Parts: sequence; C-alpha cells; structure tokens
Amino acid sequence: MVEEGYLEDVKKQRMLLAAVVLAGITTMFNNTTVSIAIPSFMDIFDTEIRIVQWVVVGYMLLLAMAMPLAGYFGHRYGYRKMFVTALTAMGIASLACALAWDLYSLIFFRMAKGAVSGVIVPCTMTLLYRHIPKKKQPHYLGITVMSHSLGVAIGPSIAGMLLEFTSWHILFLINVPLVALAVYFSRQSLPAEGGHKTQALDYLGILTVALGTGLILIGFTNLEIWGVKSIKFLSCFTTGFILILFFVFRESHSLNPLLNFTVLKYKPFAIALLINCVMAMALGITGILVAVYVQTILGYSPMEAGLILVIPSATMVLGNIFSDRFFDRIPSKAMVFSGLLIAALGNYGMSKVGLTTGVITIVIFMSIRYLGMGMVKMPLTDYGLGSVPSSLSGHASSMFNWGKQIVSVITTNILTVLLSINTSRYYAEAGFQGEIVEGTVGYAVSAVQAVNDDFFYLAVFLAGSALLSLLMESTGKRKTSANQKSAVRI
Repeated sequence: MVEEGYLEDVKKQRMLLAAVVLAGITTMFNNTTVSIAIPSFMDIFDTEIRIVQWVVVGYMLLLAMAMPLAGYFGHRYGYRKMFVTALTAMGIASLACALAWDLYSLIFFRMAKGAVSGVIVPCTMTLLYRHIPKKKQPHYLGITVMSHSLGVAIGPSIAGMLLEFTSWHILFLINVPLVALAVYFSRQSLPAEGGHKTQALDYLGILTVALGTGLILIGFTNLEIWGVKSIKFLSCFTTGFILILFFVFRESHSLNPLLNFTVLKYKPFAIALLINCVMAMALGITGILVAVYVQTILGYSPMEAGLILVIPSATMVLGNIFSDRFFDRIPSKAMVFSGLLIAALGNYGMSKVGLTTGVITIVIFMSIRYLGMGMVKMPLTDYGLGSVPSSLSGHASSMFNWGKQIVSVITTNILTVLLSINTSRYYAEAGFQGEIVEGTVGYAVSAVQAVNDDFFYLAVFLAGSALLSLLMESTGKRKTSANQKSAVRI
C-alpha cells in the first residue's frame, strides 16, 4: 500500500523523475554553458570581464534571492502549480535571452531567468520526497544528482562547439525544448493540489529577504571595483546584513514563516548545510578559473576548453553512480569524508599546474577533483534533508539551496578579486612593468600563479570540510535506519 501523498502509479513516478531530471539538466546548462562563454562574450560585445560577468552573476544573484521563497510559495499555491508555472517562465526567459539585442538586454533576461530558476531548484528535491515512495527515494535522488552532474559534464563541451560553429544565441535556444518536455511530464505526473491561501501573502518578508540577499551579493560582486573599505561596499553589505537579520528574527516569530529557521536546530542538517556551502564554493569559481587558465593563459579555444572538461566532468557522474550503487553498503559519513579528501587532492594538484603543463595532467587533476565532489553530493543531501521532520522538509530544501547559492556568489567574487590582486602582485614581483595585458608573457607568468593560489585555497577548505564531516552521525545502512526513514518524507 502506498502512503498518502505518494504516487502509486509507477508510470507517473517515472514521468515525475523525468521532469525533475530535465529541470536539473536545464538549470545546470544555464550555468555551465554561459560561464565558459565569458571570453567569447567579451569579444562579441567588445567589453571587459567586469561587465560580461553579470551575464553569470546576475543570474546567480536572482537565483539566490528567489530560493528562500520556494517552500512558502509551494505551500501557499501548491507545488504542481508553482513548478509548472516556473518551468514555463524559464522557457520564455530562455527564448528572450536568445533574442537579446545587446549585452544589457541579455543580462536583464538572464536575471529574469535566474528568478524563476531559483524557485525550480529547491522544488525538484521537494517533489521527490513528497511524491516518491520511501524505498525509491535514494535511487531517484541519485538519478537526479547524476542529471545535475550531466549538465556540468556536457554543458562546457556543447557550449564550446556551438560557439565554434554557430551563433551564441543557440546557447539559450537549446533550453526551450528541454523545458517544454519538463512541463509536459510535470502536468502528466503531478497530482492536482490546492494551496493554503488562508493567510495573507507576506509582502514585507519577501521584500526583506530579496532585498537583503541582493544587496549583500551586489556588494561582493562589485568588491574588486569598489574596494572593501569603500562606502558603496560597506553600505550594501551592512544594509543587506541588517535586513537579513531582521528577516531571520521576523520569520522566527511567525506562525507561517517564509523560511523556517528551526531546521538549523537539527545537527545533521546544519553539518550538511556547511559542507554543501564549501562544495558550492569549489564549484562556483570553476568556470572562471578554467576560462582564465585554459583559454586566456594557455590559449585554447572555447571548444577545446569544453572538450578538456568532458572527461573530468564525466567523472563526477561516475562519482554519483558510485555513491548511488554503494549507498546501502557504505555509511554516508565515510562516503562524504572520502569524497571531500579526494576533491581536496584534485584541487591541490591544480594548484601546481603551470604554463607547460600538458592537457593530460590537467584532465587527471580535474577528474580527481570532480570524482570526489560526485561522491559527496547524494549522500550529503540525503543525510541533511533526511534528518528534518516532514513538516519542515520544504523549508530545509529551500535553505539548503539558498545557503549554497549565497556562498557560491560571495566566494566566487572574493576569489575573483584575489585572482586579480595576486596577478598584479606576481606581475610586480617578477619585475614586469607597465599595464598588465592579456596575451603577453608577463600576464601568463603572473596569472597562472594567481590561478594556482585559488585552487590551493579551495583545497584547504575542502580538507577542512572533510574534518567537519567526521561529526556526522554514523547512520549505517539506510534500509535499517527507521528514524531516518520516517523523517525524509515531505
């Protein structure tokens, strides 16, 4: 007998999985295909990286601003209606991006796309725990995580080939048919459900969290331009921080909060959230570091850079497969600890690359890096979300993704600033004079050392998160853990 809320029809279960997988692949496309295209956009629109980066950062900014609202809107309007509406809006935004007439219109449509994607990302996990029977949840979660990795794996390669042989507009058009299929499968599988509109919409809470998140991220996005001591940066950061504190206080005392912070009282979730944020930091800067090292320094084309990442990204899928296959045999604690150490080793290897490093060496170190990350994501997600009672799981999913996205944007910009600062420092220390110009020997010598530093910082943080994972409870096999089973359902 299937419990209330779960889909009994196996066909509908698979259609829901297909919808979630397609949504996951599309959201990953939105990041990976565009990140590797940054150097190309600089040439196409004849502008510098601090402007072009908003094609990526603007999307991530609105993504983070919308994520805390997913659980609340799902409860208020029904998850089926919210998911289908958000997918449709993402398809329209993708089409608008493809039709953009200049860089600024492209940035605007990318930001609109980020806003609806911010609702979709937490919703995908919620739908699995809400409608898939318990015994199938680990396997379905594993497939979903693999779909995210698949987007990471094939996104750069597809982007490189499209930029090499077609127009940049195609980068966004390829999302439209994927979204259309996801909408179809969602409508066919998800049951109709009424929302809970008895309580007034919390406009103040929505404004507070969106504005607070936005101001903090805008401040860090412009950190390199404004400087850490500038009035603009300090004003954005301070105001945003105060708004977030107000939001936390207000929601903590609300009977129907937008985001329920009591989920942080559950130790497994709090640990998983912290480690998840470190993973986000390591993945968030990848596109920029690879673009700078492989394309700008070593001189490979976007297509060649994408091909270089095919095997490393595919190892992330292998890591997902490994964690899914041995999920019932290896405790989550051991899987997460091992994966984080492997990822740290790969980043340390990348901190030693240079101007004469061969492609094979780069592929090996990047493969080690991605393999470790692939091993971590599924058991970590299940460990964290599975520890939260069903009444709070929607909020836990929103917070899990919100925290990850905020950390990703902030650390990406901090590491980008450090990349620029260290490049200038190494340029001066090497005795070069004058303006740093890309394509020159001076730039290559100094920039590669700066890239090494960023990879080393990531190695340290991943090693530290491996030590943090030792605090995880040894739950053993999922199928023998009754407490965990009773908690994962939304």
